[in-house]
Amino acid sequence: MLNSRSETRKKLWEPFKNTFSELKPIGSVAYKLGLTAAGKSDIFASLRPKNEWDICAGNCIINEAGGKLIDLNGEERKYNQLDTLITPGLIAGEISSVDKTLKVLRT
Repeated sequence: MLNSRSETRKKLWEPFKNTFSELKPIGSVAYKLGLTAAGKSDIFASLRPKNEWDICAGNCIINEAGGKLIDLNGEERKYNQLDTLITPGLIAGEISSVDKTLKVLRT
């Protein structure tokens, strides 16, 4: 799973370090979405809010690759709303993997 370097530094992923086979912190949310869409990672997840302008192109690429992107409430993003912040965080990747990851992160 690709995740945020800053979230890793802040130890936000510590509760999950034994849950996932590999947590790989990488910079740039757009880059992580591109890697995931290209099949270089099963999942990208963020535990913190993201701005929609940082993820909108990557969301399209994930969808075109047959995957999905949801927030940590399980909702798909609707763009060009008044609130441009995606809260509380997001998960992107292959559909069944996204659904499984959401269940894990909600526990």
